[in-house]
Amino acid sequence: SAVLGDMTFTYLGTEGVPSIDASELTIYGTNPYLEEQEYAQSSDGLVLTQLGMGQDVSRASLTDQENKELAESNYAEVTVDASAAGVYSLGITYSNDEPAPVMLKADGTTYVHPYNVDLVERYLQVRVNGGEPETVYFRNTYSWDSYRTVEVLVTLQEGENTLRFYNDNSYQFSSLVNSTVPVISNLTIASLTGFGSVSTVPGQSTAEVDTSRLESKLAQYAGRQTYQAVYTADSWATVETAAQAAQAVLDGDATQGEINKAAAGLSDALDRLAR
Repeated sequence: SAVLGDMTFTYLGTEGVPSIDASELTIYGTNPYLEEQEYAQSSDGLVLTQLGMGQDVSRASLTDQENKELAESNYAEVTVDASAAGVYSLGITYSNDEPAPVMLKADGTTYVHPYNVDLVERYLQVRVNGGEPETVYFRNTYSWDSYRTVEVLVTLQEGENTLRFYNDNSYQFSSLVNSTVPVISNLTIASLTGFGSVSTVPGQSTAEVDTSRLESKLAQYAGRQTYQAVYTADSWATVETAAQAAQAVLDGDATQGEINKAAAGLSDALDRLAR
């Protein structure tokens, strides 16, 4: 048991505590998506990645408020049904292999600092029912295949509760900072008072999907076609494959996560074009 003020909390073990897979979260914004991970702790092997703004030097021209709004537009939500009001333990199982700080060279290119890793770099905000957000920090796990769990106390009301997860760009002291939540595998929610249980409520986004990033990357690909001959055959073939997959996603009835994943894949292929 533990005492907090006038309240006593009793640990009841993990048996019967529901696990919420990353795939059960509803995704919003143009960056986050689901991907398979061999060592994921989720039941379906999927993890949520790129939840946040990421790293983009081009954002240096934005104001702090513009960066904050952009950051908070990328989020994930889940609705849970609590049988009783009270304080619950929210467990977030994650991996975080954020490398050493990225440094800027005089010529505008970047490199990874060779000596250190960021022990605590990635973080997220948890907002319950639109209330005041709480910032949660995540230590480095030194491998994307290694997972650990951070626990945070949340107060739930009886009935349905909405939990929102995002990165609000609080520590964007440089455009090189990777403002992203760690890779999330799954969540657990358990009552600390001995009363109450939690079940998930199937979520379905009512917002229209945002294809702006995907369309921008396809336009970038179209612009590069004029200069196809200057790139190596292998790197251009990778771009064409990614572009074809992205176009198929854009033309289909894709979810926001699927759209974001296709955009990320094409963006990565374009960044890796070699001459």
